[in-house]
Amino acid sequence: MALEILIMAPIRMSNLQHLRLGEDLLTGARGGLTIALAAERTKNRQPFEAVLPAESARMLNAYLKQYQPLLAGQPCAWLFPNRAGTGPMTDAQLRHQIVRLARLRAGVVLHPHLFRHIAAIERFLYVEAVFDRPSQYAGCSPE
Repeated sequence: MALEILIMAPIRMSNLQHLRLGEDLLTGARGGLTIALAAERTKNRQPFEAVLPAESARMLNAYLKQYQPLLAGQPCAWLFPNRAGTGPMTDAQLRHQIVRLARLRAGVVLHPHLFRHIAAIERFLYVEAVFDRPSQYAGCSPE
């Protein structure tokens, strides 16, 4: 699920690590999925919102039913909980899982911040420059 979020909305690692169901990760009436981060939770102090596609919402539902319960000893709001379910995974734990899965499934070494670089390249060097249209990636500002 972490890779899906980083691909569709390349947020900073600390924001990914601290995503909470019903607070930062919202599901809509029609099954849509939105990441909404308040300004005080972002590095640049700007609110962030990204609507993820329906396929991401289906993946989230499967993750919540099959995998998240294996991570935490109890139901919790953290998307990526620690073993006790009392808080998020540590940065090192989540980062290790992301790097390991990218290597295992795609055969590449991708650390979480590279997703932000890829989105910036897509936005500024390709989509906006070549096609003169906005990027699909929210949150990648020119500043």
